[in-house]
Amino acid sequence: MKVRHKNMIKLFLKLFLLTFLLNPIQALGAVQFLTGYELGASVDAYATSGTFSYQTSVVRTGTYALRSNPTGTAVGLVRHGTLSAAGVHSGAGALKDVYISFYFRVDTLPASASEEILEVTATGGTSLQGAVRITSAGKLQLYDSANAQAGSDSTTALSTATWYQIDVRIQSSNTGTGEVKINGTSEISTTADFKNASSNHGGVSIGKVVNRNGNSVDFYYDDFVSSNTAYVGSHKIKVLIPTGVGDVNDWGGNAADVDDIPDDTATTDSSSAADQRQTYDVTDSSTAGVSGTINAVMLYSKIREATSGASLISCTIRSGTTNSDTTAADKTGYTNTFKLLETDPNTASAWTTTSIDAVEIGAYEDASSPVRTQLADNSLQVSFTESTSSTATQGNAKIKYLGGKLRLLSGRLRIF
Repeated sequence: MKVRHKNMIKLFLKLFLLTFLLNPIQALGAVQFLTGYELGASVDAYATSGTFSYQTSVVRTGTYALRSNPTGTAVGLVRHGTLSAAGVHSGAGALKDVYISFYFRVDTLPASASEEILEVTATGGTSLQGAVRITSAGKLQLYDSANAQAGSDSTTALSTATWYQIDVRIQSSNTGTGEVKINGTSEISTTADFKNASSNHGGVSIGKVVNRNGNSVDFYYDDFVSSNTAYVGSHKIKVLIPTGVGDVNDWGGNAADVDDIPDDTATTDSSSAADQRQTYDVTDSSTAGVSGTINAVMLYSKIREATSGASLISCTIRSGTTNSDTTAADKTGYTNTFKLLETDPNTASAWTTTSIDAVEIGAYEDASSPVRTQLADNSLQVSFTESTSSTATQGNAKIKYLGGKLRLLSGRLRIF
């Protein structure tokens, strides 16, 4: 009896360790921005420059990935920042810390020295706070606000034509913490001056951001998430698009009018009076390939006032009977508007695939708005971490851990 009891304890210890090694607890906190580049165009960037493209030939997840492939002294970059309450995307944030998780592939390394692959800039501008470079040998380097290397080169050299998970932390401080991880392993960890004057972090630029050594490069990026509290780490991003009219159909909407990727304004839905809301059902999680732990969702809407006036327009994520709106704002021309949520507004708990399957997206014209609202495009990007599985055996019993559940595969399990 004692032997069997001891064996059972060993079995559950094995399962416990496998569970937490393969599925570590993530304390995500405040995700600031996310994109899998699945909108197919630079509507997810608050600024761009040089040679870049949203392309479909080389991707890690979904349909699109970002490519930066400038030649010689040219650059190619997009900038991601933070969102205001009204859903405006900009570099006006003031983050004291930033944790960036993304996937990176290099097809053409710098021929000599190094070039930047990522840069963190100061609030409201382009002043350098910290940067990551890649060398001609494929090794990553971390640089501080004075453009001096912080720490040593990464031990790992990136191979060409291979996707890598890259995590970068840059703390806004004159003695800030800087870190670079490759596939979950910390390769550079140091302290340095990552604060330009009195500024905090405003934006993250990716691509060949600045010409450092005149090299032609070819970089790919996918599944980008920034947070001010913790890495998202391993994850994927998929996009859900309108598939039908939702529970609220004040506009008499048509999902086919607002499901375009890349975005366009050829087809739209419009309100006919003030205090009208329109929502749409979206692709379900199984069809989109969303599973496991939902880290965050981000709504994208291209919206404007249909007639001239002091409009008050919101974009909305609807869960159950709860509407989570951006702050109403005047939108005289088509405006790229975003809403990011880490928790389900209907339950104040973490999103699940079940709640994702019930979510609706859309827009609202405020009761006091004197003009009509026009919506051109609408979609929801979802960051998720897939569940992993593990098995353990004890005697003739074989048990599998999958997505937070234990399942007896074979044999007989007895508990004493």
